[in-house]
Amino acid sequence: MNHSPLYFEENDWPENAAHLIQSAINCLLFAQKRCSVMLTGGRSAKLLYQAWSENIDFKQLNNVDFYFGDERSVPPLDSESNYGMAMENLFKYEILGNCSIHRMEAENLSHQDVINKYKSILPDRIDILLLSLGEDGHIASLFLNDDALNHSNRMVASVLAPISPKRRLSITPKLIQSARQIYILAIGPLKKQVYNEIVNKNPKSSDAPGVLALGGVWIFSNQL
Repeated sequence: MNHSPLYFEENDWPENAAHLIQSAINCLLFAQKRCSVMLTGGRSAKLLYQAWSENIDFKQLNNVDFYFGDERSVPPLDSESNYGMAMENLFKYEILGNCSIHRMEAENLSHQDVINKYKSILPDRIDILLLSLGEDGHIASLFLNDDALNHSNRMVASVLAPISPKRRLSITPKLIQSARQIYILAIGPLKKQVYNEIVNKNPKSSDAPGVLALGGVWIFSNQL
């Protein structure tokens, strides 16, 4: 069942989205000992992380395991690294108490070794999955017609993106569809148009990977 999309004003959408996600984490931690959160990359995520890092509850966070939904094959300090962006913007003060951050070591030449390692530390289900919608309909690093969209048994796959950096690691439909809660950043008027096309045309995931997350909470703003 699809959630109603959420529309936030241009100037305060990052703060509102951060509060929404943090509240979801708080609720989960009230009911269970630990919580798993999978982070996303992109321009919208950077703005979200800058606001989220200032959230009072986030600064006092405990017992959360952070993972990444995709990563480019670059060193962790590279400007294209999702991990590097998160460390600079979300975790810019310090690593939070009793929390852990698990990065994808995508710069490793042997992606299969990295996939095996990451798979071994992933929980059975991600509690909260953050995704960003691309203007071409991609999510994570799952682009149109990618072979990874057909992986029914894998959680993580090596992919070649149509844009640079091409070599990447990405979660697969299996992990996305098993997540307990999904929040999708669709910031900017073009993203809203892509969302409408996904909803109205009901495409296959190979035509618009964003369709995999239709049951999640979609966050819109016209800022970008």
